[in-house]
Amino acid sequence: MNRKFEYRPHIDGLRAVSVLAILLFHINPRVLPGGYLGVDVFFVISGYLITSLLTVEYLNSKTINFGYFYSRRFRRLFPSFILIVFLTFIASIFRLFPGQLVDFSKSLIASLFGVSNIYFNSTTNYFGNASSEKPFLHIWSLSVEEQFYFVWPVLILLILRQFPRKWPLLFSIATLCFFFSCTAYTRIPGSVFYLPFFRFYEFIFGASLAWFLLNDKKFNPLTKCLTIPSFAILSAGFLLLDSSHSIPGKYSIPILISTVGLIAFGDSTSRWNVLTWKIFRFLGRRSYTIYLVHWPLIVLTSINNVSNNSTILKDITLFVLSILLGSIIFKFYEDPIRRKPIKIRNLVSCFLAVCLLLISASFMLIKNRGVTWIEQSHSIFSPIQIEEGRQDRFKSRIEICQLKGWDRCDALLPQRRNALIVGDSHAVDALTLLYKFLPADNFAVSTLGACPPTNIMKSLVPATHPELETCIEINKKRYNVNYLNKFDYIAIDVLFGWYSPSELIRYLDFLHANKVKKVIVLGQYLTLSADLPDLINKHGFDCERISEYIERDVNTSGYVDLKNHMRNLGYYFLEPRILKNSPLECPLWNGNGDLFSWDSQHVSYEFVFELFGNYRAEVVGYLDNESQL
Repeated sequence: MNRKFEYRPHIDGLRAVSVLAILLFHINPRVLPGGYLGVDVFFVISGYLITSLLTVEYLNSKTINFGYFYSRRFRRLFPSFILIVFLTFIASIFRLFPGQLVDFSKSLIASLFGVSNIYFNSTTNYFGNASSEKPFLHIWSLSVEEQFYFVWPVLILLILRQFPRKWPLLFSIATLCFFFSCTAYTRIPGSVFYLPFFRFYEFIFGASLAWFLLNDKKFNPLTKCLTIPSFAILSAGFLLLDSSHSIPGKYSIPILISTVGLIAFGDSTSRWNVLTWKIFRFLGRRSYTIYLVHWPLIVLTSINNVSNNSTILKDITLFVLSILLGSIIFKFYEDPIRRKPIKIRNLVSCFLAVCLLLISASFMLIKNRGVTWIEQSHSIFSPIQIEEGRQDRFKSRIEICQLKGWDRCDALLPQRRNALIVGDSHAVDALTLLYKFLPADNFAVSTLGACPPTNIMKSLVPATHPELETCIEINKKRYNVNYLNKFDYIAIDVLFGWYSPSELIRYLDFLHANKVKKVIVLGQYLTLSADLPDLINKHGFDCERISEYIERDVNTSGYVDLKNHMRNLGYYFLEPRILKNSPLECPLWNGNGDLFSWDSQHVSYEFVFELFGNYRAEVVGYLDNESQL
């Protein structure tokens, strides 16, 4: 007797819950901090459905038709995917700045080849601020699913033919993946989050349920009562878990178990079972297109705006638009293509042509450094000029290394006064200034992007911070008293944000308590919500218009406390000369046309002297004076 796969309508309801959770998280993470776990729910559902379909086919025919399987997957997934990619590409041409377009084009190519998860693993922290500039970031999960589709059918056929007892093998694979997820998370959290090997145990949860049900196992009728507890656990995960929890890993287990419970028992006829409500099943059938649409819509309506502050009206509008656009695409495009008897060969040929067009256009944008034909005629700064301006920041560092030898850049010189430059990616500005002021001094550098001086780094940033372990090691040296005492003075330059002035005060107290007598701190200047050269290319040298993109300092009170505290410790604070926004002076560039930054925050080589150049005599006097000022 032929076996049949039993369709479970409530799974559509579970899909709706998952996509709505993801949607709420992406629109405003404060509303649903763990909403991103909806992706994990989708992985369990995929594991259950794919395993069920392939196993039923094998039980009926003693084989698996891979061609038929992949043609169904293609017809189901690719039409909407390529449409959204194409529309997003067109919109991005008009909404993104050149540098952003280069990154976008690279992610587009990776997405079309099904490896966007690998690309984003090497470039983007999913929970970082930069993620809001990546319209295809959400495609990482589809790439994981595609990679699962390539591996799992072959593995299922092997297991069904060669292993009569499937459970020990499944348990071993899942345990191995789970073990590596837990142990690797502290060292490579980004890889654990993005890469399929660390995620496959989530699919296996669904696969195990599929084989359990296909073996004619029956649940006790009382298990229907588990629907509400399972839903409660899933909801609690969405509400309580956030980016600080190790997922995938131990915290994902309750989510996976509750998802299995809802697939197995979620067809309860209780009036409180939202999975069986018509509206949820309606949204669940459209969940794939809603998922595809929502993130590009959120990014492209928010990026490069003067104000990106979340408002209730804006959040509701994005929520409704995502569902509306996803439903329209499903009704008038995706569903008709799936149901019409279009030959798969014709379908593949058509979409392959679109892919080639998009890939060619993306390579052209990368080659032109993101400058489109629309911008080429009126750009003030070319991509080459922008890149050269950014590289100029490192002129002093390069000169020092060339003089001392690249292998001795940070070596101490006993016959010279030795200085240690400490900070994040902004610390090179302190080096530029002091090397100009004091060319006879010897400079060593302790810098790393997004790595300020602190010994509590793990409590300040999520575990997905891309350089967390490296930063912790660097900070061990910054707290090594024997190492610090080898230097005659220390200069610090950091960007304040998640790292607050109060945390720098804590480090300064540590230095003072350990007899570090001379410390110089460079004050913070402006930051913009977009790159300055891109804004000038868009608006011209309109100071008033571009000043609307200035982000106000959220640590104003702490900044004042820092200056006062340094004065009490006898340390020296360099307040940048704030240029006034007036007809004769602009805070974003000087009279010579030198920009304050070639990106959105790092001070340009020339502007370091514009902001701090008048402090030379005071800095020299402070360092030459044996007594503290």
